[in-house]
Amino acid sequence: MLHFPFILNAQYIDTKWTVTGYFGELWYAEEEDILCKQQEFFKGWADGVFYSCDYAGQSATYNSYKIKEFIENKEFELVNQDNAFSKVFAQNGLTNENSKVFVHRITCNGKKVSDRKVLYPFIIVDGSNKAFYVYEGEIITLKFDE
Repeated sequence: MLHFPFILNAQYIDTKWTVTGYFGELWYAEEEDILCKQQEFFKGWADGVFYSCDYAGQSATYNSYKIKEFIENKEFELVNQDNAFSKVFAQNGLTNENSKVFVHRITCNGKKVSDRKVLYPFIIVDGSNKAFYVYEGEIITLKFDE
């Protein structure tokens, strides 16, 4: 039981996340449609500003990286132009290069084929109550209240 808070701060996603800001350029969304909105996950159910799944086959997987490995990962090269992730992590006090980054892929099978969806990448840094989501041309910042 002593390790439970570390799970909450690492790969744990089942909580209510609040959008606190963004880094980059909003392409098609309006700021007022995103800021202060919430995204929630709970045991196969999700609802929020970016993704929802009503107990319709939701699953989640993740990969973990050290911060430096994540920043240098070619998969995130397009969104990481001009070291965007380095800047976002620094703005959020996440500068320890030994910290782990958990990159989640959350999927909903849906009740019909047309209901299938994916939320990716949903990024959490170990030891933090912050998350990041790449959406359109920006990195969305979220947090949960501890």
